[in-house]
Amino acid sequence: MARIDVVGFPWSWQLVYRADDGGDDLTITGEPPGMVVPVGQPVVLNLVTTDVAHSFWVPDFLSKRDFIPEVENEITVTPTETGSYVGRCAEFCGLDHWRMSHMVRVVPPTSTRPGRTSSGTCWRPTRG
Repeated sequence: MARIDVVGFPWSWQLVYRADDGGDDLTITGEPPGMVVPVGQPVVLNLVTTDVAHSFWVPDFLSKRDFIPEVENEITVTPTETGSYVGRCAEFCGLDHWRMSHMVRVVPPTSTRPGRTSSGTCWRPTRG
């Protein structure tokens, strides 16, 4: 099962795709950062923050989960349709809260680069 650390910090996000195949983790930042996940497969999102409360919310996924400083929290999503979706922080986190958006692209599994392991597949976006 794919695992992605979603790190909330003042006015943006960082995504860390965890490699369970012994390879290197892949870190994504940007304005806004883009998450790529396979359709029809569960993805565990580990929600991390060290500053203030944030919230991971993608309205089309019909789920929302809060980030609480220094508290481990996760959400599992299984996207059912391909497409591009806008996510937002749904917890007022300060003056520039409005900047806390992110993109999620749901693609067929063949559009991602899998890292094979003995226990399954670690899905990560294709580089380049």
